[in-house]
Amino acid sequence: MSDAARPGGSAFPSILIVIFVDTLGYAAVVPLIPFALRGQHAPLVSVGIVFAAFSLCQLITAPLLGRLSDKIGRRPVLAFSLGGSVLGFALLALSSTFPIVLLSRIIDGGSAGNVAMCYAMVLDSADESKRSREIAALGATAGGALVAGLGLSAFLAGYGFSAVALAALLLSLLSLALTLTIIPETRCGASPTLKVTTALRLGEIRRAVVFVSLCAALQAAFLLALPVYFAGAFGLHAQAATALIMLLVVVAAIFQLGALPRLLGQLGTSRMAGVLLAVAFGSSVAVGIISKGAVGVVLSAALLTIACAALSPVSTLLLAESHPQAPVGLTMGLNSSAATVGQIIGPIIGYGAFAVGGFRGLGLGSVALALCTAGVLAMCARLNRRTNATSNTTSNTTSNTTSNTTSNTTSPATTPYIERQGGIETDPCPNLWVVVPFRNEAAGIRPTLAALAAQRDHNFTLLLVDNGSTDGSAEVVRQALSERSMRSIRRWHVINEAQKGTGAAADTGFRFAIASGATHIARTDADCLPDPGWITAIRAGFASGAEMLAGEIGPRRDEGSLRFGEERFLRFVVGVAAWFGKVRPSNRDPRYLTGYIMAPGNNLAITADLYLKCGGFPRTSIEQTHEDRALVNAARLVTPNIAYRKDMIVLNSLRRLRRWGLRRTLLWYWDHRWLPKEVDIR
Repeated sequence: MSDAARPGGSAFPSILIVIFVDTLGYAAVVPLIPFALRGQHAPLVSVGIVFAAFSLCQLITAPLLGRLSDKIGRRPVLAFSLGGSVLGFALLALSSTFPIVLLSRIIDGGSAGNVAMCYAMVLDSADESKRSREIAALGATAGGALVAGLGLSAFLAGYGFSAVALAALLLSLLSLALTLTIIPETRCGASPTLKVTTALRLGEIRRAVVFVSLCAALQAAFLLALPVYFAGAFGLHAQAATALIMLLVVVAAIFQLGALPRLLGQLGTSRMAGVLLAVAFGSSVAVGIISKGAVGVVLSAALLTIACAALSPVSTLLLAESHPQAPVGLTMGLNSSAATVGQIIGPIIGYGAFAVGGFRGLGLGSVALALCTAGVLAMCARLNRRTNATSNTTSNTTSNTTSNTTSNTTSPATTPYIERQGGIETDPCPNLWVVVPFRNEAAGIRPTLAALAAQRDHNFTLLLVDNGSTDGSAEVVRQALSERSMRSIRRWHVINEAQKGTGAAADTGFRFAIASGATHIARTDADCLPDPGWITAIRAGFASGAEMLAGEIGPRRDEGSLRFGEERFLRFVVGVAAWFGKVRPSNRDPRYLTGYIMAPGNNLAITADLYLKCGGFPRTSIEQTHEDRALVNAARLVTPNIAYRKDMIVLNSLRRLRRWGLRRTLLWYWDHRWLPKEVDIR
């Protein structure tokens, strides 16, 4: 990616401008919404409903918009988000009645993905050394825009709510225009799809999300209670208290721009978060103790404001670093949702504590939040240490590669699955390889590579076998694997097999891997998407004693929407095929040591020893025989240790089904009872 196409180059100033302009409009109009509703004689509860509707919609849609940006790009999702703001502010400019204001906030909240997209664009940058500075700059820019927006709101309030809404509308239109004209797309190729629920099942992401929520709650609990805090401490009226708060926000923004990036570079994200929480704890204690004396009150408030504001970008970085292989758009969407949760519960805690105990209550509430946040941070650090402790050095890959082989080898990755035997930690797959045969897949192999790069366990060597491609597929593969988005694939090779056929290509790949030291080999195909936990499931399966593994297949959803009931029907068909394989006469023989298990070629794994003992894949083409069935039956003659795992999931392409139709596709897989003129569907 060129400098012009990444945030570290010309895009970053443009992103700063967009986030400043957009936040400026938001900050200008939102403080006046309660006054506008009360001016229309709306009940007081309507104000809470309006703000709650915005937060609820943002909470639900932010991860979905982030996930969408991983599929179609950041810029279109950012444009959609800003378009929602344009429509929402246009409605406010037309009317300030409760139904219109509520509809405006629902639309704006449902499309609120602008901040998440700006963060994702920065994290897309290839220059990781600039990330902390740029993330901190985004936070400082947003803080400065909030201050400027409050000033603009105060200036325009005398002209009426419609005038402020119109100004916000014009600012949103400007942000949209800038997005469409000067901000380039920063996403590098298609990112693997990952469900929100799947991401939250990952312990490192889940803990980081909770950390973001607690940081946002701490910030909201104190900063939103600052007006009553200063009013009680100094007897200030609303305008003077607001001016003092704006001054503290400016100081916090200066700290984020100046000192925070340097401190992050020296301490790292986790240690910096710990330092900020220590400052937050100490200043919270001071807030609860000091109720008189201008210097003490302002100093403790200033320290707590700086710590709370700085925790926002630091927690974002911590979430991004918690699982580097997770899609960036999705994690930043989760970041927005997590921050929204904190912004909902924070004011309740802050004002509730102040109502019960005054200064002391506010201080104790902040202390409690700081301690809870520190506890979650400690859990995140402990999880990271446990993961790092499982690092296992694999054997060196072969150094005598032939002239038709491209390879890349870096330091071995870590593996999250370590079996403990007799007090000694051993890896059940000391040298796992993944083989992917391909032929003329230049247009569609990137999503498969991205899905492999997104594996939670990336301690494997990837081997791609070019089966006589004529469309430049091998060069596309080499280029893709050299990009930053694929950096988790530490070791990879590309080799050639001139004999056409999936059996021949797969056999060449398996034997190359074994000759290079592989102890276990898995296979998927170039039109498939392994689930992020695929390698983890394979490693767990071998740890349980299996010598061959078969997994579950499902339909891909990124090639077009499935028709009503189609997915369930396809799964039913696969289930029928698996059952039929068990009763099929050719699969029943007294020599077999175990029952038949359907092991699709795009989702199986086998030990190197068993592969050599059973003879491996027949070196045939797919038109001649189903090599996966032949391999399973050959293995059944040697061992009973063949297992099926439901958590070993690969999503399969539907391109044959789309081209041939359901009946012909079923006949094709049923012993080739229908033979098409064109087998290689692209």
